[in-house]
Amino acid sequence: MLPELQEDDIDKLPLMKATCIKFLYMFRNQTPDEHTPNMVQLLNNFLKSMYIVNQSYAAATIEKMLVKKSK
Repeated sequence: MLPELQEDDIDKLPLMKATCIKFLYMFRNQTPDEHTPNMVQLLNNFLKSMYIVNQSYAAATIEKMLVKKSK
């Protein structure tokens, strides 16, 4: 999942990227707190995507990752 999200071309294979972002959204509570800043920075790129689904998923995931409770 991570290599797909780290690819330079954020609009290549948009459905695959949307699925990866949704996976991250669903399992955000299992992500260690120290990885949150890197994930938010990575998802920030998708806010500029030409595909609205990727923008929406990225925005929702960023929001949920920033408000999740620390362990």
